[in-house]
Amino acid sequence: MEEESLHDYTLDLLQDDSFVRYLKNTSLVGDKDWGTWLVSDPKNQNIVTEAQKILESIKENPIADTELKEKIWQRIDQSTTSTIIEETGFEKSRIIKLFGLALAASLLLLLINKFSFNSTVNYNTGLAQVDNITLPDNSVVKLNSESKLSYNESKFINNRTLELKGEAFFEVQKGSEFIVNTELGNVTVLGTSFNVKVRNNHFAVECITGSVKVKNRQNEVILKPNQSCESNRNGQLEMAENSERYSWINGKYSYHNRKLSEVIDDFQRQFDIKVILPESIQNIQYTGFFTTSDRDQALESICWPLHLNWKIEGSEIIISE
Repeated sequence: MEEESLHDYTLDLLQDDSFVRYLKNTSLVGDKDWGTWLVSDPKNQNIVTEAQKILESIKENPIADTELKEKIWQRIDQSTTSTIIEETGFEKSRIIKLFGLALAASLLLLLINKFSFNSTVNYNTGLAQVDNITLPDNSVVKLNSESKLSYNESKFINNRTLELKGEAFFEVQKGSEFIVNTELGNVTVLGTSFNVKVRNNHFAVECITGSVKVKNRQNEVILKPNQSCESNRNGQLEMAENSERYSWINGKYSYHNRKLSEVIDDFQRQFDIKVILPESIQNIQYTGFFTTSDRDQALESICWPLHLNWKIEGSEIIISE
């Protein structure tokens, strides 16, 4: 029997009152012959051992959710006193946890899923890779290259919170608060579409539809459709001219007065190639766009307006004045 199947079988047995009573008192009469069952297969001893650990863990193991733990034990305490009448007709007074233990075992399965197993879902994209993700609430995320998105799958419906590194475009279904946390700030919405970019200590958010609250340690701003904000050198959020940054989801990268080094960073990610950019031209301001359909054409779209030259040497591109 596989380990996972053995665990599931143990949990099923814990729903059997007679099995629970056997675990608590192996000499108890009037129950199924679990003793014979125990010696019928060597694996059954493992099942008994695991079942006893599960029952013990209900009482002894720390549970992160204290309120849930107290609620479970309150329900158990309400059903702890029970009387067993054996087949002989004689009544034996015993205080045992019949329904309570079976109930606790059932609820323990939920606790195991909630606290013992890691339910965090991670998405990672590499160079020249874009991933389309549908979240448990049917919201959709387009994750740009060299980015990471993670969330707790088991809690997401009631707590729509994600962690983002890199860049992503979100189309959020209406509902409770939807929060995107980043190392430089967070974005809170109810139902809208927006773009978030967090790279090289720079934080930028663009609202497409609905409204977006953007907050970091310095301040917060509210964005309406076609409004953008970004962090300045001091880390404060300030309104920025909308450059339709989100157009990257359709293969187009647009810029308005951005440093050439930032443009080249995007180019390298999309085409998975190293670009040598002299320090003397890294801060030149660029306004324009390039598409991801053709590498050479994209490079020409960047260099031609700035009167720059470029050439390919081996696996690298060299840009010069």
